[in-house]
Amino acid sequence: TIKGPPHSAGATYTLTLPNNDGDADQVLKTDGSGNLSWTTSSGGGGGVTMNGSTSNGMLTYNSSNEATVESQVTYNSSNGLFYINNAGPELRLRSYTADSVEITMVSDAGGEKGDGYQMKSADGMITCVGHDDETYKTTTITGNLNATQDITAYSSSDRRFKNNIEKITDPLEKLEKINGYTFVWKDGMTIHKGKDIGMIAQEVEKVIPEVTITRSDGYKAIKYEKIAPFLIECIKEQQKTIKSLKEKVLTQNDEYNTLKERIEQLESYIFSGNN
Repeated sequence: TIKGPPHSAGATYTLTLPNNDGDADQVLKTDGSGNLSWTTSSGGGGGVTMNGSTSNGMLTYNSSNEATVESQVTYNSSNGLFYINNAGPELRLRSYTADSVEITMVSDAGGEKGDGYQMKSADGMITCVGHDDETYKTTTITGNLNATQDITAYSSSDRRFKNNIEKITDPLEKLEKINGYTFVWKDGMTIHKGKDIGMIAQEVEKVIPEVTITRSDGYKAIKYEKIAPFLIECIKEQQKTIKSLKEKVLTQNDEYNTLKERIEQLESYIFSGNN
């Protein structure tokens, strides 16, 4: 029997030891009333059983005396990567510094980057890149993308990517069939509100279907940046008309000047003959 704690004169509890010295790797356990007994500890001590043996695996709490070493959730201290599903498609998380975080999503388990998608946040900037061939990776956003500052983007337009290249025909005739409007967005439009300017997708679709789309919800939209090539051809067509009219005006001026000169000569001849 042990009374304790010995340093406290006011100790009121008593621990009663078992009648034997127990076996190897056993520990004492109390029943809550001060009666101690020997119990076997395994899997890391403290009465907790460890299931699994994955290197660097994270622990999952199962019950008061059992935990599992996860094979699909691991941490590598050498490179600071936290892995989810480390045997195929996986998610990798890493924090470089206090202000730099990296998230990598890959569809295979090979290499540092794999063939997936990577997003980095550092110094207040977010960078998204595709791997391994960054040129052909696509980021799809389902929903709206709102940016409070500039968006810088470039569209692929290299001739080597294109077949069946043809000039836009009858641009001015098509231009006459579409219009620019001022309007007010209806209630329920979550992104755009109030008075605005733009075009009507149904009108544009009839004339230049290449610059319109029908979304999954059935509503139509316009790729406004694709209107630029069409407007370029409209301006060029107008310039041809302007040039032709200028040439006609110059020709008419020449004819006018020739007639004026002949009239003046005729008047001079008539007046000189009368004298």
